[in-house]
Amino acid sequence: MIDKKMEKLNVLYICHTAHLGGAALSLHNMIHSMRDNIVPIVLLPQKGPAYELFTKNNIRCIVHHFRMNIREKSNVKHIVKFLPHYLRDKYFNLRCVNSVISELNGIKIDIVHSNASVFTIGVDLSKRLSAKHVWHIREFQDLDFNFQPFTGWKRLKKMIYASDAVIAITKSVYNHWELNKARNAYYIWDAVRSVSDICLNTNKQKYFFFLRLYYVKQKVHLLQ
Repeated sequence: MIDKKMEKLNVLYICHTAHLGGAALSLHNMIHSMRDNIVPIVLLPQKGPAYELFTKNNIRCIVHHFRMNIREKSNVKHIVKFLPHYLRDKYFNLRCVNSVISELNGIKIDIVHSNASVFTIGVDLSKRLSAKHVWHIREFQDLDFNFQPFTGWKRLKKMIYASDAVIAITKSVYNHWELNKARNAYYIWDAVRSVSDICLNTNKQKYFFFLRLYYVKQKVHLLQ
């Protein structure tokens, strides 16, 4: 259980899509399940149904375009276009980081939560904000979407392994990313409802999420 006396954590969640797919809906459920212990802020690349869902439920959103770190596996032009694409990614992501910091206007962020493996801007934001970084891995990339990291598997895995915590949504995803090599990794199902809340009612108050957050001497520790 989460310590009810714990000071609320300011968490910056990064959602890569404005659509109401599984990632955005799961993120909304997770935020709902932790509502008594966090002050959530969601970064979205654009407005859309996800923005409307979050704001309707009084969750603050920051909207700013950022680049994703994926490409199609069969993209034979990758080598030729690598450098221009990489420089564009760095430029737009730097603009996003600067804009987010400006909009936060001095708010101390405790955790930056990257809600998928397809972008890396969470790493830059956590460093600039001196915050812990949690990476939520929801996809295989290659096996499910025929994608692979634009900057390569080795570089992305190195970044993921260095996170303060990594959460895979299934054991298969955990194994695929070799998260046994990460500093602090778990496989935990997405935020779900309790047995007593089994009926479909999105306004119910009994979501739960198997992650315990402790705030000790200005540092956040994620425990199993």
